[in-house]
Amino acid sequence: MTNENSKSESAKNLKDCIQENSVPIIFAVVVLMGIFLTKQAPLSIMNELIEDFIGNAFLVLALLIPVMAGMDFNFSIGIGAIAGQIGIIMVVNWRLSVFVGLLAAVAFATLFAILFGILTGVVLNKARGYEMIASLFVGYAGNGIYQFV
Repeated sequence: MTNENSKSESAKNLKDCIQENSVPIIFAVVVLMGIFLTKQAPLSIMNELIEDFIGNAFLVLALLIPVMAGMDFNFSIGIGAIAGQIGIIMVVNWRLSVFVGLLAAVAFATLFAILFGILTGVVLNKARGYEMIASLFVGYAGNGIYQFV
């Protein structure tokens, strides 16, 4: 009798575990199906995954300082992210080595961020009282220009 209770209890625990983790399980199944259907080597997929992770990690690091300084996403924080992306694009385009590339990306991103910050400050000083709305438009316009280029 206890053996049957333990089997039914473990089946119930498994069912509860699957229900609680249904989204990650479905995601894993979709990812595995995608890997199978693309017929690419797993090492190639892992290489792309790591490259994307590192690129996104740089963007997150570029956004940490403004957020910690009290800037909100409405206040043209996207402009700073664009500066970071420009630095990364320049380094990747020039195929610089790892350490030199990191320093060059930081230097170029900082220079572009200073330039964009000055230009954004000029616009926001002219829009006194409406900084929040103006910064949204500056962010949208900057993103549009960046995507166009």
